[in-house]
Amino acid sequence: AAQRIASSLSSRCARNTPVAVLMNPRSAECVKIFFGVWAAGCFYAPLDPMLPPERLKLIMQNLQPTAIIYDEESRAKAEAVCPDGCECVLWSDAAQSPVDADKLAQIRQTVTPDHLAAILYTSGSTGIPKGVAHTQGSLMAYTEETIARYQFTENTVFGNQSPFFYANSIIDIFPPALLGAKACMIPATALSFPKTLVNYLRQKGVTELTMTPSSFVQVANSGVLTENCLPELEYMIMSGEAGEMYVSSPMVSQAYYRDEERSRAVYVADPLGQ
Repeated sequence: AAQRIASSLSSRCARNTPVAVLMNPRSAECVKIFFGVWAAGCFYAPLDPMLPPERLKLIMQNLQPTAIIYDEESRAKAEAVCPDGCECVLWSDAAQSPVDADKLAQIRQTVTPDHLAAILYTSGSTGIPKGVAHTQGSLMAYTEETIARYQFTENTVFGNQSPFFYANSIIDIFPPALLGAKACMIPATALSFPKTLVNYLRQKGVTELTMTPSSFVQVANSGVLTENCLPELEYMIMSGEAGEMYVSSPMVSQAYYRDEERSRAVYVADPLGQ
């Protein structure tokens, strides 16, 4: 599907130009589109379809995409915010396009680590949304370093809870792709109810989970982290927020780690030094 999407986009978009992605932000289709955008020689910008149209228009004015690719649920909003000179592309139509293997091979030969890979925008809740640019090289360096630091393997089972327009989701996309590992997209219903979340993680055998500290504290304080409730979960990575975190070492070790010696609880009162 990624090559079909790439072939469709390569006939519409100039190389090294942005493609906005406005669709379900936690789906396998999104990942196919990301790789399709890269194969077309472009870079992607995943957007939150729940943002107000006015805020999406601000992002579009800043991004100036050559195309916006969307799903049926986001069609009306995509068409409403699409700027002049930007093509609206339904992802399912693009996924049916014939593959132009020769053109994609030519594009691949021109891509360098310095080419842009993605732009991730802030929500703009405190002002105008700001885009952070990531190059092909920076994402690859992050992916390789993350795999080496945590010793992830093809047997690691990643649990995704972050939407793909949020920076925390990067760990759930590219390390699994490079390793050929499994990534499970945790249902929204499970994220809303701690007991349902624990049951889902245990059922899927998730071994790695990245959460914000506040999300973890909410689960911990609910009382569902009983002894050995998640025996397969080896990596609990917390990021995305600055702030204090009050979680006891026994709570972490008894619930998450098969080997208590591997468990470490670190208290950081002011991580940003503010």
